[in-house]
Amino acid sequence: MAMTRETQVICWVRGVASLSAFSQINSILLNLLFIVCPLLAVLAIISGYFVTGKALKPVEAALENEKRFTADASHELRTPTAVILSQCEYALLPDTTREEMTECIEVILGQSRKISALISQLLMLARQDAAKERLELEPVNISMLTEIVAGELDASATRNNIRLRLDIEDNLVVRGDQNLLMRLMVNLIDNSIQYGKCGGSTWITLQKKGNYVEGCVQDDGIGIAPEHQKDIWKRFYREDKVRKGTQETHSGLGLSMVLWIVEAHGGTIRADSREGEGTAFIFLLQLLKKDTF
Repeated sequence: MAMTRETQVICWVRGVASLSAFSQINSILLNLLFIVCPLLAVLAIISGYFVTGKALKPVEAALENEKRFTADASHELRTPTAVILSQCEYALLPDTTREEMTECIEVILGQSRKISALISQLLMLARQDAAKERLELEPVNISMLTEIVAGELDASATRNNIRLRLDIEDNLVVRGDQNLLMRLMVNLIDNSIQYGKCGGSTWITLQKKGNYVEGCVQDDGIGIAPEHQKDIWKRFYREDKVRKGTQETHSGLGLSMVLWIVEAHGGTIRADSREGEGTAFIFLLQLLKKDTF
C-alpha cells in the first residue's frame, strides 16, 4: 500500500501603513474627546438642574404653603389667646368687682368660641389637604336648608341692622353632604352680614336653572376693589385690610372653605362686586332629578 504525505503551505500576509496617518487619527479622536466630554458634562449638569428643580418645585411650594399656613394660624390664635389671658389676670385682681368679673367671663367666652370655630375650620382644611375629608353624599333639600340657616343668622343680621330677604324656590334637591352645604350657606350669609351696609339688606335667592340650582347671596355693602377680587378665595386672606369699616374681624378662612365645598360638589362659584355698591356670590350645583330620590 502506498503512503501519501500531505503538504502544508503557510502564507504570511504583511500590510504596511504609514504611522503618521494613525497618529493623526488618534490626535483627532483625543481632541474630540477633550471637547465633547466637557460639553456632555455641562449638558448633564444643566439638564439635572432643571429636571431636579422641576421635580422639587411642588415640594418647595407645599413646604412654603405649610410654613405660611402655620404662621397665619399662629397669628390668628395669638390675639384671642392674649385677650383671654389679660381678662383672666384682670378678673383675679383683688379689687375687681363682681360686675367686672362677669364682663371678663363674657369676653373670655366670646374669645373661646372664636378659637373653637377657628380650630374646627383648621381641622377641616387639614383633612381636606390630606384628602381625608370624605363627603357623606345624600339627597339634600337645599331650599329648606337655606331657610333654616337664614333663620339661625337672623339675630346676627338684626344686631348689624341688616335685613335678610329670601326668594327661594321650593323643594330644590341636590346630592351632597348636608353638613358641608350648611357650612357653605352659613359662610356666605355671615360674610354678607359682616360686610353689609348698616341699615341695608342681604338678598338670598335659590332658583332652578336648567339642570342646576343657582344660588346667590348678595349684599349692598362696601364691595371689593377689582384688584383684590382674585385674592378673596385665598386662605387667611384678611379682607378687613381692604374692606374697611367692619367691627368684627374674621379669620379669612370662610370664602376659601366656600370655594372648596362648591368644587367638592362638582359646582362653580363666582363673585360679582363693585366697590361701594355691594357684592354677590353666585354658585351653581347639580340639581337632583325627582326620580332619583
